[in-house]
Amino acid sequence: MEVLKARDKKNIIILAVLAFAVIALFFISLFIGPSQMKFKDAFFALFGQGQRNYIQIMQKIRLPRVIAALFVGAGLSISGLIMQSTLGNEMASPSTLGVSNAATFGANLSIIGFAGGFLATGNNIANYFAQSNVFTTSLIAFIFAFASILVTLGLSKLKSMNKVTIILSGVAMGAIW
Repeated sequence: MEVLKARDKKNIIILAVLAFAVIALFFISLFIGPSQMKFKDAFFALFGQGQRNYIQIMQKIRLPRVIAALFVGAGLSISGLIMQSTLGNEMASPSTLGVSNAATFGANLSIIGFAGGFLATGNNIANYFAQSNVFTTSLIAFIFAFASILVTLGLSKLKSMNKVTIILSGVAMGAIW
């Protein structure tokens, strides 16, 4: 029983240190950027006081960027945890199930088709320097990744829904993409 309590204390200390690190890095990230803004100016701009351009930088660029990074990081860690615990494999990753390969295929298809490809240019040479829309590219990459997961789960459901079948189906889907 004593060993369990010592391990619990160690885990709590590790979680507290990591939480403190996340909070500290969150605030440090708010004050890092190319604008050469002083810390005092950035701090006041965060609360809507000071020069207008500093307020815009802090409230419209840096704060949303840091909050988005926090949520995206949390989402990725949770999805990785779910994938690893579901498959019973600590080395499981998006490439294990073919998700990253499908997303790459979808993004490339979007870039070729909608940016420099025939769908965007109309086969007119003057339009070949068109740029891809990042939202369209991200959406199509997400659709392909989601479709890959559905096909992988469908293939594994046809045989038997065990961990080995899921992994093998995912590796096969990754090879196809």
